[in-house]
Amino acid sequence: MIVGAYLELNSTKIYLKDDVRFHLELVDKDMQESYSGVMSREIIQNIGYDVSANELKNNQTQYFFFDEFSNRTLNENLKNRTSISFVLKATSAKKSIKDKVVSWEVNDKDFSPKLIIEHIEKRREPIGQVENARIINENGKIKLQWDNPNDRDFRGTKVIKNPYRAPVSHKDGQKLYAGPDSYTYDNFGAKDIKKYFSIFTYDDVPNYSEPVVVEYTP
Repeated sequence: MIVGAYLELNSTKIYLKDDVRFHLELVDKDMQESYSGVMSREIIQNIGYDVSANELKNNQTQYFFFDEFSNRTLNENLKNRTSISFVLKATSAKKSIKDKVVSWEVNDKDFSPKLIIEHIEKRREPIGQVENARIINENGKIKLQWDNPNDRDFRGTKVIKNPYRAPVSHKDGQKLYAGPDSYTYDNFGAKDIKKYFSIFTYDDVPNYSEPVVVEYTP
């Protein structure tokens, strides 16, 4: 899971007196690498803040930081194994600027453009559901029992009770239990009314599985 990303660029030769600003665009991955393709590009998001050429004279390395939306877009592209493209655009308040040059390092591996991605290991999908869920009458108490999945990322189960409908999420009712065991009791619940219990597994993210619903009928 990406928690931060930025693109690093290094300028080399700078020949200009008038100020020129540069901004970085995250563009449609299918953009054609030609003049017409660049001119008709679809901009997905601007990356970070624009940089002035005057700033380049003082500090060669420039960082363009991704915002939350750009991080999510990058996550999706990596998940789907699709490429991404950027356009570095120069702009000026003047309509015409001639004989002005800013060169960016592309040959030296240490200073060539880099996309830096900061991430943590994090599951994207929940683990499997519990199996063999059942209700047992144990000494006059309502006992729920199930079999937990055999998964190294399993951290526990969460049981939600709702007297009106089957809980569809891990917040859709009263929490009855959360932990690694394979059973729990409805100690203080009425035994003479119909109710529903949903059992969710979760990992350490936590991702919650789809519910396994057990219906209690007096």
